[in-house]
Amino acid sequence: MKTALNILRFTFNTPSGKYQVGIGKSNKTMFDKEFLAVAEDHGLTQHPFDYLPTALDLCQINNPENIAIKNYIERVGGIEGKILREKNTVPLERGLLNATNLIANGLDSEEPTIQLIQLMSAIEALVEQKTFVQSQVCERTALLLGATEEARVNIYKTLSVLYGKRSDLSHGGTAMVTHYDVVTLWELARELCFYFVYSKFQNSFLEIITLGCKIFLI
Repeated sequence: MKTALNILRFTFNTPSGKYQVGIGKSNKTMFDKEFLAVAEDHGLTQHPFDYLPTALDLCQINNPENIAIKNYIERVGGIEGKILREKNTVPLERGLLNATNLIANGLDSEEPTIQLIQLMSAIEALVEQKTFVQSQVCERTALLLGATEEARVNIYKTLSVLYGKRSDLSHGGTAMVTHYDVVTLWELARELCFYFVYSKFQNSFLEIITLGCKIFLI
């Protein structure tokens, strides 16, 4: 059940607007207080939050313009089903499910530092191979998502800065995390997830490495 809700959170939530399970009248503005959200870590929470609770009409999933969302839900839900039935899964499938849960949990937090840590972990779940972690994460994300050399360089530089902030936080340090940082990282993590859902590479990142693609970094 939790994974099913996380798939919906991944699909419909944004850093500034979140689908919430709760009771009461739907909020129309950031100042309405008639809606009580059910938060996993601290029970019922009254508005205002740092975001606007968003109504979710599940019928939207079947709209033709949401075909990508529907396919994603079916694909990730299928992976969860395989795990529950103890069927074999490939590493990329497990990474995709982990990334989906991490993104959903990150968006469910109201603390930017927690959001940054969770979203970066989601990217790592898809592209990391345990050695030279920062360079792997940044280079591979740039390689997959950048359509041009300039775009790849920009993604690499941006992600390197955000990874540095995550490292500082993870090792007991401090870092200034902005809403823009969270939005940027959320967009990259989400785009990676959709990339792998529609990619022909089904087994692991090693299949992509064998293409011999290179990034020229400044």
